[in-house]
Amino acid sequence: STDTGASWHKRDNGVLEGNEISFRNFAIHPTNSDIVFACAEIKTGSMGQEFDQAKGKIYKSIDRGQNWVPVWQGTAEADSLVRFILFDYTDPQTMYASTGIFDREAWSDQVNPAAGVGILKSTDGGENWFPINNGIPVQDGSRVLGFLGSVLAEHGVFINDAEGLQVGVFLGLVEPFQDLDEFV
Repeated sequence: STDTGASWHKRDNGVLEGNEISFRNFAIHPTNSDIVFACAEIKTGSMGQEFDQAKGKIYKSIDRGQNWVPVWQGTAEADSLVRFILFDYTDPQTMYASTGIFDREAWSDQVNPAAGVGILKSTDGGENWFPINNGIPVQDGSRVLGFLGSVLAEHGVFINDAEGLQVGVFLGLVEPFQDLDEFV
């Protein structure tokens, strides 16, 4: 919409999927609103042990959503929907993405359906992504339900995972998690 929501126009040029894709969230670059990221869930039509299985993808637009290109998608070894993207406002080239949600199972993990990709990081403006999961409890997989708030200066983010509210992701590395009560 360019008129504060009075009308809407479909902008999906470059999105490769059809009706099986839904976008969970959008992230707009903090200093260049032409750059937008879309967090996607792709339905697989397969039922997991408890919930539907989902794949994930991140799309990027450099022209305010006129055109989209995929910049990350899961693999056979690690695939789960993408829920949130946060920018490090002190360095917007650094970004974090959370994957997974409580009511979907990772497409890639038949043994541990709650597993998934965990937290992804990009240091090149979202062109390339890599997992940063050291310290994330694995008993319920590396599903990350979401970020709370935003990147805390250069020091870390709060995340919500299967274990509850945690603090981690410090300077690009996930430290052993601390309970929020211990952190505050």
